[in-house]
Amino acid sequence: MQNYSVYDFEKQEAVKLNVENLKEAANNMSKWAVCGQNPGVKSHNRHPMVEMYGAYAIDLGINNEMDTELNMSPEGKLRRKGLEDKV
Repeated sequence: MQNYSVYDFEKQEAVKLNVENLKEAANNMSKWAVCGQNPGVKSHNRHPMVEMYGAYAIDLGINNEMDTELNMSPEGKLRRKGLEDKV
C-alpha cells in the first residue's frame, strides 16, 4: 500500500506498467478461454468457427481456394466436413 500512496514519477510509471501488464494478461486469458485452448498446448489447426466460415465463403465464391490460409488438402477438407456434420 505504501508504494501506491507515495508520489514518485518512477514508481508511478512502474505501477502503470504493472497495471497494463495485468490487463494484457487478463485479456489474453479471456481470449484463450473463448477459443477453448490451453495456452501451453500448441495446435496447428485453426478455430473451428474460422474453418467452417472459410469453407462456407469458398463454397459461395467469396474467397478463392488458392488465396485462403485454410488447409485445402484432402485431410483438411475431411476435417471441415466432419465439423459441419457435427454441427
